[in-house]
Amino acid sequence: MRRTMKRLGNRRLVWLIAITCLAVFIGYNYWCSRESLRNIRKRGKLIALMENNATCYYLYKDTPMGFEYDLVKAFADHLGVALEVKTPGWNALFNSLERKDGDIIAAGMTYTPGRDNRVDFSTSYLSVKQNIIIHKSNRSIKSIDDLNGVSIHVREGTTYQQRLEELKKKGINLTIVTHKNIPTEELIEMVEKRKIVATVADSNIALLNRRYYPDIKIAFPISKKQDLAWAVRNGDRGLLSEINWFFARIKANGTFKKIYNRYYGSVDHFDYVDIKKFHRRIITRLPEFKTVIKQESERHGFDWRLIAAVIY
Repeated sequence: MRRTMKRLGNRRLVWLIAITCLAVFIGYNYWCSRESLRNIRKRGKLIALMENNATCYYLYKDTPMGFEYDLVKAFADHLGVALEVKTPGWNALFNSLERKDGDIIAAGMTYTPGRDNRVDFSTSYLSVKQNIIIHKSNRSIKSIDDLNGVSIHVREGTTYQQRLEELKKKGINLTIVTHKNIPTEELIEMVEKRKIVATVADSNIALLNRRYYPDIKIAFPISKKQDLAWAVRNGDRGLLSEINWFFARIKANGTFKKIYNRYYGSVDHFDYVDIKKFHRRIITRLPEFKTVIKQESERHGFDWRLIAAVIY
């Protein structure tokens, strides 16, 4: 009987030790997983790694703007901290995050299984499709099969390059020309100026840039819907959970829709004749009145571009 009781006591002790160790392990993991979030709040600043372009982040009269910027600024406000933006360049985003030069990547990045090996992605906040971009005068490229023999220029290391490589494996005899330091927006401009035949852009980028480059054509999609998401370091579950909760909240209370409409609310409405007239008058009419508009705007403390737009 004593031996039986002793064995039971030993088993209970082993179980107690095991449960205690498990609790300590879980608690330690939880503590570590929230380290980034604690550091952000302790330093009073969120550091976001971003792209410097029209869809992510740019400066207008020293004022930061952009769809991604407004989202990440709202997230910093949600955390109760300031925001610092760093733009290391597309090919350096992952390395910068891993070196802890920033806390998150907020750069309109598409989730892919390959990228998931290096970072943890948030829930998706926007879905897009990859589209072939050509000059509006191009009548020969109407479908994926028409890409045979076509040179398509894309930025190196993007999902555009990956998708084109998939099409090549499926038998489409296209040529992929990659660029390290030329962003998608500049490639779109090169299409309009007929320096290159075609490029690829996500639907949101294509629609926004069509207003700046009205002679481009968004020909057709070459991918299914893909999810855009923010990225954090692998295992950074505390920050990731906070981001996911933030996205759920702003989509529920209308904040996301307000930010989206600020940049994309009217991009589907495109009047080629009106846009071309506007671009033409910037060259032909604006110079005649530009000096006096700038002088009077500065005298009264207004942005001369705003006054010119109102006059137009």
